[in-house]
Amino acid sequence: TIMARCLFLSLFAFQLASSDWTQQYGDPASTNYKDIDTFDTNISVWNYTYPGQYSYIYNSPAVSDKGVVFLPFLKYKPYSENGDAVYDLEIRTFSPNGTMLWIASDLGTDKDCGTIFLTNAVYSSKRDQVFIGWTCAADFTTHKKHGQIVAVDAQTGEKVWHSPFLYDANDMSRIVISTDVLYASGGYDCWKDVSINEKNTKPQISTNRLKHAEKKSNISQIYAFNLDDGKMIWVKNYAQVGCTSQIKIAPVQDEYLVTIPVNLTRGLYLAGSLLALKCDKDGQCTEKWLNKLRLSWGATFAFSIKDSVLYGAYGFAGNPDLIFGLDIDTGKTVFSSRGYCDPGNYPSGPAVDEQGYAYYSCGNRVFAVDTTGKLIWKSKQYGKTGYTFYNHQKLSPIIDPHGYIIFMDTASKVLYALSSSDGSEKSSYTFPSLEKANECSEPPFIVGNRIYWIIAQYYVKYYLFSAPLTHLIN
Repeated sequence: TIMARCLFLSLFAFQLASSDWTQQYGDPASTNYKDIDTFDTNISVWNYTYPGQYSYIYNSPAVSDKGVVFLPFLKYKPYSENGDAVYDLEIRTFSPNGTMLWIASDLGTDKDCGTIFLTNAVYSSKRDQVFIGWTCAADFTTHKKHGQIVAVDAQTGEKVWHSPFLYDANDMSRIVISTDVLYASGGYDCWKDVSINEKNTKPQISTNRLKHAEKKSNISQIYAFNLDDGKMIWVKNYAQVGCTSQIKIAPVQDEYLVTIPVNLTRGLYLAGSLLALKCDKDGQCTEKWLNKLRLSWGATFAFSIKDSVLYGAYGFAGNPDLIFGLDIDTGKTVFSSRGYCDPGNYPSGPAVDEQGYAYYSCGNRVFAVDTTGKLIWKSKQYGKTGYTFYNHQKLSPIIDPHGYIIFMDTASKVLYALSSSDGSEKSSYTFPSLEKANECSEPPFIVGNRIYWIIAQYYVKYYLFSAPLTHLIN
């Protein structure tokens, strides 16, 4: 009804009132939407890529309250004088009209790294600063394993502070912030076989891998940093944190709930648990609950705070078409069941609206469930093939405040806008073509009245595209 739709929009606007981009996909509900003042819609589609042979937009961008997009960027220089690859770790920023505002370069060191990983970017309006983390990849045991957190002035690109080297931060791929604290985790070398230990003691490396790794490198850690100066508030050891695990944070009453996957193993293993920390405004945390969910790496989550539910998908190596919901107060499983993808397909997401409904994409269709896991609607099928085990990039749907669910097809060729009421198709937009094979590397995101997406060509050259939302929603 019209009244229900108006209520939905007002609640959604209230949820998005915060001007911070606190985590991957923006907010606790993973809406990937930023509400800003309307700007000129006459600017048509624009795109950006680094003009060199290789360029990498790694991980999820952040957005400021002015609509500025902060891109985690890795500029690759083929070889140095001694034959090593050289990487320039950067943040590149763009206004809504496509103007590059500044580049923050030399955000970390790379000379001792085999490969570099960047975390998602986050934004604090209180400080008008953007934060990012980087680590050496864990692929080569002969290289050092370390990383840092870096703070950058959002107006100038000047470095504000950087943390000390974090020597147990392998595969630190996600960071989150509260008002005054940044949380990060990492440390587990994903490719190694490790025995599972739920008692927070040091994990034991299997004997067949011991000769290839230092025991120290598999001690995982969770960090809390003061956003004002980058000083570490605390560090805690947990078993096997990393493997592209998604950290989420949500304000719950007068505290913050931080959820972190632990006991993850890379490969065809279902072993991960979800740890919840209860943290005060100063970053002092205690363990709230631990649920042995049998997560895989790449598991994703989204909060419905008003319903006290955390939705999720089990991750890359999970069984096809499985979703779950947890009570955020107790950690107990509310539901764990089949979703509504086609046989053999995997759900991605979720994104959650203010009604508490969760939306998952199967790559070729979207479905919506309520807080009990009950189906609300399932869209028609778009293409024969959905997300399978072999799709490394499984993109979440996003929520537009006008009452649309937006998702990208498996082939990364078309954006669809579906009604949030019944899943019916309202419109679609076919991407501008590129000469070579391409795939979207991050879910699209909406800033005011523009939509953005990132496309990779063979994962060696990345493009940022932006178009007026009216191209998709008429």
